[in-house]
Amino acid sequence: MTRSLFVLTFAIALVACDSSSTGLDGNAPPPLPAAAFELNADAFPGPSSGLEADASTARLATGANYLNAAARVGIVSTVVGLNLVLPVEATRRVTRDEPTVEDGVWTWERTTDVLGTLVDLELTARADGSEIDWRLTSTVEDGDPFTFYTATTDLSGETGSWRLFNPDEAGSVGSADLAVLEADFDVRDLDDREVTFSVPNSRDNGGSTVLYRTDDDEQTFDWLDQPEDDRALIVWDLDTREGSIVADTYNSGERACWDSDLEDVEC
Repeated sequence: MTRSLFVLTFAIALVACDSSSTGLDGNAPPPLPAAAFELNADAFPGPSSGLEADASTARLATGANYLNAAARVGIVSTVVGLNLVLPVEATRRVTRDEPTVEDGVWTWERTTDVLGTLVDLELTARADGSEIDWRLTSTVEDGDPFTFYTATTDLSGETGSWRLFNPDEAGSVGSADLAVLEADFDVRDLDDREVTFSVPNSRDNGGSTVLYRTDDDEQTFDWLDQPEDDRALIVWDLDTREGSIVADTYNSGERACWDSDLEDVEC
């Protein structure tokens, strides 16, 4: 009797330890924040930011310093943004409904219409100690499942990394070698976050990175362009639009600034 009681008590203790080891307390983990996929280039109107330059902006944006910074931010934000439109929207759509859980795997599912085509979306999350492993897949009728991204986050969902894949490339499911873009992120809030986007070495411009950081209205864009090994550090105020650029290939590498009218000024 005593032995049986000991075994039962030990078994209960193991179950309790296992159920609380993730720290989720039975709750679904928070999905990746949209801010982990975003680079806000609104201070630089044009196609990259989704904004159109009005006549006033076009007239004012004559300073060489601002225009040089805008060109660099525009190139990168356009490329990054085009890659992220679909997975970001898919994540938003699939997480509108409550998830189910089975065998320790949380699953969000939703069928959505994309330009007249029905697409089945599935987002899964599996707790592994103090981390959550994520996978977002989509399946078109009579097609094979495609993985948009895989990710790993902490239990809060604020810190982690993701790897993005290209739906036009066969066999890209889960293969880190075929990822088109990767990122490490720490998103505490929209105005307090840090995301480092990187191009895998197997890709054109492999090794290129851009660190995007927000600190209230201050935005930081730190771009390393490979294989040219050209670095540009651009900082601007989201409210006033004042800013500066330090680039290896501009102004002899010296810091160059612009004011709220986007005109060149002394730093």
